Amino acid sequence: ESLVTGGVLDRSALCIGAAYVLDAELRGDSLSIRFDGLKRVKGRSDLGDFHYLPLMFCGTRHIRKPTRLLLEVLGLFLSRIQGIAPTTGVVYCGPQGTPTTVRLTRGLQRAEAVVDEVTRMQRGAAVPKLVLNSHCQSCEFRRQCHAQAVEQDNLSLLRSLKEKELKRYGRKGLSTLTQLAHTFRPRRKGRRSNRRSSHRYHALQALAIRDKRVYILGAPQVPNGAVTIYLDVESNPEEGYVYLVGMIVSDSRGEDRYSFWADGKD
Repeated sequence: ESLVTGGVLDRSALCIGAAYVLDAELRGDSLSIRFDGLKRVKGRSDLGDFHYLPLMFCGTRHIRKPTRLLLEVLGLFLSRIQGIAPTTGVVYCGPQGTPTTVRLTRGLQRAEAVVDEVTRMQRGAAVPKLVLNSHCQSCEFRRQCHAQAVEQDNLSLLRSLKEKELKRYGRKGLSTLTQLAHTFRPRRKGRRSNRRSSHRYHALQALAIRDKRVYILGAPQVPNGAVTIYLDVESNPEEGYVYLVGMIVSDSRGEDRYSFWADGKD
């Protein structure tokens, strides 16, 4: 079996029939997209009695929705070269590179919609919707986007809101913090209810941002003692374990700090 690394991805390069093609770039008049890899499989196509599946390398152990969507976009561009759309792709997950076969949607319609939207943005026919997310902290445009979000009274200023919740509020006609703030209605607790509610009121958070105040729902129970302990736990959610527990102990004598590190997962 042969292996080809690098180079420009086109029909003539694939007609060679290499078993694997790694780190290849597809170029067009207005696009450039890089493939982690391609794998040859049996099946008629414009290339001959074989065609290729897209390969991706993913640092996480679990395949998330954006990874699946990107794999389908790669499959869409690949179909335009070989004349047949791949039905599956392979993602190598985590530090160990565990291969996982991912079934692609028939017709690659989601990928078509994404490519069409990006093309319209590139031509200036569409403007991407502003949504702040967890990646903003590492983006060079974060200040401009945040200022724009404040000007628009954007719902994504509530960092606790997930994408699904933003869409759900949008279906209800709620698109700004001010609109969401007007929906806040605190629930009355029964006389026998002594439970502390863990429910997150997004409308109350929106109200606090709008009024630039800190609201406390209910009467907080603040513990009073001679010694106060502050606990901080650091973990790796992807690996599923805690690697550091930090503790600050404060009393009348002063403050002591402790760090408890895990030498390994065990």
